[in-house]
Amino acid sequence: MEARDQMNNHMVKKLLVAMLLVLGVIAIHFSQGAWAADETSLTEQKNENFQVDRSDPGFRGNQGEMNEAAYREFKRADDKLNAIYAQIFVKYKNNKLFLDKLTSAEIAWIKFRDAHLESIYPEKDTTMHYGSVYPMVYYIGKANLTWDRVKQLNQWLIDYPEGTLGLGSRGQINADTAKSSEKTDPNGPMLVQFGSNVASFVPNGWKLIKQASGDLNEDGLDDIAGVIEYDAPYRRGLEEAPPRILFIALKEKNGYRLSIQKNKFILKADEGGVWGDPFHSISVDRGSCLITFYGGSNYRWAYDLRFRYQNEGWYLIGFTAENWYTGTGNGEKEDYNLLTGVEIISTVEKNAIVHEEAVNRGKKVINLKDISEPFDVVKK
Repeated sequence: MEARDQMNNHMVKKLLVAMLLVLGVIAIHFSQGAWAADETSLTEQKNENFQVDRSDPGFRGNQGEMNEAAYREFKRADDKLNAIYAQIFVKYKNNKLFLDKLTSAEIAWIKFRDAHLESIYPEKDTTMHYGSVYPMVYYIGKANLTWDRVKQLNQWLIDYPEGTLGLGSRGQINADTAKSSEKTDPNGPMLVQFGSNVASFVPNGWKLIKQASGDLNEDGLDDIAGVIEYDAPYRRGLEEAPPRILFIALKEKNGYRLSIQKNKFILKADEGGVWGDPFHSISVDRGSCLITFYGGSNYRWAYDLRFRYQNEGWYLIGFTAENWYTGTGNGEKEDYNLLTGVEIISTVEKNAIVHEEAVNRGKKVINLKDISEPFDVVKK
């Protein structure tokens, strides 16, 4: 009896928590109603396809087929959620405060969604208590909640008319703190044109944070690629991270000659979301310079950029972009060979590639001088 009472109390607590969360969401919804009048039509227009689609033939089959169709529908909603979340991180990359708050909200929302469904179907033996329809109703319910969240997140991707009231962070691509970067780091110092070693290219007040060496111009000599950072105290979450500079120097008989200096290209320590510093590595690989970034939170992203020295310049010849949700291992990977023009787009489920598609985007090597930041490559 005591065990049953404890179980019932536990169920009641879960139900109360879910109800309070729902009431909170409703309260927020109505409190925003007066401010959202100008944006209603825009939101409805953008959200028209964000809902459960019962056109899957499985919904007209037997119960097992309907269960599978319901899971596919949830998967479709979950994939869209991941994609929109990644789009927001790219669009609002300069508004760290908003992204930190959004990440916390997303973690809380996932907990709410799961707790809400557990409160509807609290029994452990779901088959015995809810029958063979349980997988179908569970995943349809989960899909509905997920589509609702997609609609909410999509508000940050809408282009609102100027003067729309009550938008808050929606449309605020740059945080106020981002404006200070122009004052603290207008262009960065000019590096020396020739040096005896890697330390020669590190100005006073700066520090070398990563370096790599290897033959980058096929002359049999080891060249150097490095990243320096302004040497200043930095308190994460309270201050803007110091700027960074990428440089590559080619070996000559008596030292190294600067081949390229690229300011503001390497992501700073505060541009990786909850994960932290997104700058993962720089290396010399197969005669090219490979730079890797990695960041996010529950929703992760990673970029690999491969540059090669040719025609007296540095050109992007390979680009890999990945995004996935750590809770499911589901995501997408794009691998673009700019020398051949072929891009391989892979669908990933549970950390395994389940589908690949080759697309010919055309040969399009990009000069590093024409790339302001890694995210620009996605747009080109």
